[in-house]
Amino acid sequence: ATVALTGIAALPYVLRALVRKQLPTATGPHTVGSCVQRDSSGLLVRVFYPIGACVDAPGSSWLPAPTSVYITAIGAFLNLPSTIAGWLLAPGLTAVRGSWVEQAQPGALPAGDDQLPVVCFSHGLGAFQNVYSVLCCELASRGMIVVVPEHADRSACATTYPDDDSPIFCERSSEARMVNPRTGEQDGGFSWRNSQ
Repeated sequence: ATVALTGIAALPYVLRALVRKQLPTATGPHTVGSCVQRDSSGLLVRVFYPIGACVDAPGSSWLPAPTSVYITAIGAFLNLPSTIAGWLLAPGLTAVRGSWVEQAQPGALPAGDDQLPVVCFSHGLGAFQNVYSVLCCELASRGMIVVVPEHADRSACATTYPDDDSPIFCERSSEARMVNPRTGEQDGGFSWRNSQ
């Protein structure tokens, strides 16, 4: 019994050892910068963009802050109790590093590129701003600006309110029953989601 319990207790650290610690580096000619900002409506938006100068910096944490909120949210989306989610998922998820340079504000864009294409990328149900970061970094490394809104309509596994950073968790209810928070109508939140 002791051996079984020890094996179970070690499971998260075995999983951590198996997890890729660094996401693949983008193959385009540009280093990728990224920052998170709130738009005028308060929505969290991550932007991936090409950096003009090659920057040799360690990858940023793949899991956004506050990490405990995202770990709990990923676990909840997988129907795991929060204590099990934290125990099982945290060691692996916090070990992963992204392939971008995290910046507080957008850095210098590549010289000579006065107009870059912009891609708006939706992370989809139950995801969050960094889930598709490998794809977004690849696009940015090839000279595109990639804007990823973290949906605050309860379709992201988690995001935060702008006024107090309290978390908003995914609502796994039927789309048909979802109430539009602005109008109170049961329209599946379509008009609100569409405006995001």
